[in-house]
Amino acid sequence: MSLFDQLKKPEQEPVIALIAGEQGLGKTTLAAMLPKPVMIRAEDGTSSIEGMDVALFPVANKLQDVKDQIKMLGTEEHDFKTLVIDSTTAYDSLIVSDIQKRNKTANLSACDGGFGGGFHTVRAEHENLFNLCKKLRAVKKMNIVFIAHTETETLNPPDSEEYSRYTIQLTKSKQVDCSKVYTNNCDLVAFIKLNRIVMDGRAQTTGDRVITCHPTASHVSKNRYGIETDLPFELGVNPFNGVIKQLTTTTTTSTTTKEGK
Repeated sequence: MSLFDQLKKPEQEPVIALIAGEQGLGKTTLAAMLPKPVMIRAEDGTSSIEGMDVALFPVANKLQDVKDQIKMLGTEEHDFKTLVIDSTTAYDSLIVSDIQKRNKTANLSACDGGFGGGFHTVRAEHENLFNLCKKLRAVKKMNIVFIAHTETETLNPPDSEEYSRYTIQLTKSKQVDCSKVYTNNCDLVAFIKLNRIVMDGRAQTTGDRVITCHPTASHVSKNRYGIETDLPFELGVNPFNGVIKQLTTTTTTSTTTKEGK
């Protein structure tokens, strides 16, 4: 058989997305509005989505709980269309705690053989989570949505002055940056933020939210869907409707006055 016989047209795959932002901006509420969602929880932050049409697994107390829940979704019959992991930041804490308990030390550098071994183990666990979810997408044709908290980091690039940007709050060392497991491989990296105006050194906002999912110096953000401008985000309205087909729904909710996680 010729290699030409193996050629095929591009196909529209379900989305693998990362939704990040500070506390209270609606990350969980947004995820709950996506198509037929089921949520795996490494933390309990779902009070803002009470009454919404989303299924919740029990809060995971250990890494194996999360892995078992993903495997169950991959092997049993169901009609869920989107898996939400809430959150990768909390999952990171589960990983670190497991490593520290197993090695009987809080020093990650000294864990798992030393020389920074603990940090490499944390990254390997995140890679394992991502690969399990990627396999689930292939088998069940589900969207995958990772939720993450944010922090700022300082960059000192060789071609410009030092500056700060938002990034994902995950374990990091000089050799290991776990956030790249997601930012390098997701189809969509979206940051929810408030529109801010800084006057006399003080930040002010009207409370309006936007989602940045295109490359910008202030975020590790991107998309593979041709989005080049910020998307408005009103709580209760799916901002991806008509923008990304795989994430489009007719869902609205009355939670517009609630603060989501």
